[in-house]
Amino acid sequence: VRERHLDYFLALAEKAEPELRGPHQIVWLNRLDREVDNIRGALEWAVEDEVEIAMRMASALLWFWHIRSRKSEGIEWLERGLAIHASGAVPEPWSESQALIRGKALNVAGSLLVMHGSPERGDELSNESLKLYRELGPIGRQGAAHALWNLAQGASHHENIDLAQELSEQGLALFRELNDKFGI
Repeated sequence: VRERHLDYFLALAEKAEPELRGPHQIVWLNRLDREVDNIRGALEWAVEDEVEIAMRMASALLWFWHIRSRKSEGIEWLERGLAIHASGAVPEPWSESQALIRGKALNVAGSLLVMHGSPERGDELSNESLKLYRELGPIGRQGAAHALWNLAQGASHHENIDLAQELSEQGLALFRELNDKFGI
């Protein structure tokens, strides 16, 4: 029953992810609000037994955590998952899909931390994400673009406008290559 519950809420979070940036954003935010206790239950179980699923789910909910002022909660889930993942629960070397999951979790946690007023920690995670994505080569380009954006936000927070502009331009170039309209 737990596995079916987890599968359902992982699918819901991943289906909601693009919708949270679209014209039906409010509908999806309200749906996630109604299910937040079930989402928390699924995340709690996943962190204990399926850490990569926990990271996928928590990462997919970036805009929910941000818009509904639940940044601290999103950060907590992601940091827990990342710590467990790095502790050897998922032994290295990671497969491409495992590295992509970790990279996205690092990116989302970094973004939430910068927005939450912890740019130093956000930069640390975003730099780790960028390194991981660059090691992945072409399949890591989109993640690298998001990491560069996070780092630009951190640089801006530190009032390093030249660095913020340089990082933004690097990320924008990648978003343009990928024809990622939201990123652009």
